[in-house]
Amino acid sequence: MDILLNKLSKTTPVLTDAEMLTEIIMQKIQKKTNHRKPIALIWIRTVTGTAAVLLIGLFLFQQYGSEKTAITTKHTSPPEIRINIDSVCLNNIHSPSSGLMALYMCHLQQNSIKNKQFKTIDQQ
Repeated sequence: MDILLNKLSKTTPVLTDAEMLTEIIMQKIQKKTNHRKPIALIWIRTVTGTAAVLLIGLFLFQQYGSEKTAITTKHTSPPEIRINIDSVCLNNIHSPSSGLMALYMCHLQQNSIKNKQFKTIDQQ
């Protein structure tokens, strides 16, 4: 096998029709350079690029808007949250049958009574 490969590598090929070979090579080169990108791919790239630019613009607009409103708004303290338990409910806490749940139920009842009173005041 080595002898055969040596003989083949030492022999030079005989070129019979050089012009025809050149013509075939040139035709294949021209065919490969004429390939164009599909139109759908161009449209997809355009649409996704535009969407990306719009999303970045929207993000920057929101960031600028939130910074602007944060600067213009006054810093107020958070509302005070208190749980007031009425004296009526506290009076019942010392009885042996009352527990935490009974105290909470009493608070809910008193709260609903107050809400009804405020609604009637608001309607007037």
